Amino acid sequence: MLPRVEATYLGDLKDDLIEEYSKEKPDLSAIETTQDEIEKITNSGDINNLFSDGWGSNEDADNEQRDFLGKRFLVTPNPLS
Repeated sequence: MLPRVEATYLGDLKDDLIEEYSKEKPDLSAIETTQDEIEKITNSGDINNLFSDGWGSNEDADNEQRDFLGKRFLVTPNPLS
């Protein structure tokens, strides 16, 4: 699934990583955690095919609506995710 993050979040993570590396005794665990988070955000899914990785479609929303409400109420529903 494509992550939803604030526009500045990735930049903030990179700043945190630079700051940690700049310390006299960097915390390797914090560096690894931050690197993992950056990788998760930047390497998530095929941006050219949003449906391949869980990005919702109207068809998905129709199924969700039936699952949650027991029947179809909206003609053109939007997905929850």
